[in-house]
Amino acid sequence: MKKLITIAGATLLVLTVALVGCRRDGDAPDNKRQTSQTEAKDLLIEEIFYFGNYHIGRTQNEIKEGQPASWKEGGTLYYNKYIKVTNPTSKELSLEGMGLAISIYNPDDKPEFATSIAKTIYTDSLAVSKLYLFPKGDPKNVLKPGESRIIATAALYPVEKERKRASEEWEESELDFSALLDLTGADYELNDENDNVPNLVPFYDFSGFTEGDFKGEYFSEFNIMPATGIALVRLGTTSEELLESIKAIDPQNKKTDKKGKYTRPVSYSKAHSNYSEISWALFIPNEWITDFVVICAKDTNKWIINAKLDKSYKSINMKGEEAANNMYNLWGKYAGKSIVRKYDGKKLVDTNDSSLDFEVKEASLYKKK
Repeated sequence: MKKLITIAGATLLVLTVALVGCRRDGDAPDNKRQTSQTEAKDLLIEEIFYFGNYHIGRTQNEIKEGQPASWKEGGTLYYNKYIKVTNPTSKELSLEGMGLAISIYNPDDKPEFATSIAKTIYTDSLAVSKLYLFPKGDPKNVLKPGESRIIATAALYPVEKERKRASEEWEESELDFSALLDLTGADYELNDENDNVPNLVPFYDFSGFTEGDFKGEYFSEFNIMPATGIALVRLGTTSEELLESIKAIDPQNKKTDKKGKYTRPVSYSKAHSNYSEISWALFIPNEWITDFVVICAKDTNKWIINAKLDKSYKSINMKGEEAANNMYNLWGKYAGKSIVRKYDGKKLVDTNDSSLDFEVKEASLYKKK
């Protein structure tokens, strides 16, 4: 179960654990991964592995008759997923003062904003529901040109977790877990599952109106959903100043529209469900965001969250309804795949348009057994 962490404790947390492991620079050698023609000025998200993988099972009859396994069951919940961050420039860059954030809005569910809310706050900043910061002082924070870091949702080889879950949900007696990824060698993790791997520090997490949400007493799992927006953030202020802005939130003051420096209530309605609400959000200025990637299937996309940060979206399966209606038939088709930033032979492609910048490929950390 996810541990409870206070914001106050999170901001003071300094992790100095050095993870020993091999370099994760991708497939291209250093002299090809960045050149004098590299245009990127800061760190980029190179890969997102979010769909997860599967295990294979055989029924008792299949075992008795010597038949091959007939089904694949996906799982891995919030674990066995990862984000790869890369330095595409010709200089050293640091993850110090940086974090990962999740958009409060999803690309497959367009809100109808109240007319009293200035539209510029949605185009000049990104409203986020979650912000996790890289640990201060960690040796892994410095990336040389061409280097990458792997941030796992959980730095696990989740065979035992999946075996337990499968035994509770299925009666099949023969299971093959060889497709699951071993992420124990990740550089960082987002959820506190492996004591040997440094955690990103939970800083802000909003999921409701309870007082605990605003005091930072509760943090839900950091998951990567099939319709979401993920931002790589380099803070333009101190974490202490940002924390003061968060602490100033008054969850009971839902009728006012007082603008905070980085926080404010957001009023919107959703016509399809005939309701309206006021939700608080932390607003990250566009200039703090070094990269923003929207994940969404083409047939479920309803809007562009922030066209200045990402003009489009990308998904390993471009038919969302197909995945929703036939989930158990799709693991063999989509599981084990990532969206990976394209490499044009000189540099990583970055046009702020995920549909052009990313392609679907086998996960770079997947090793067939």
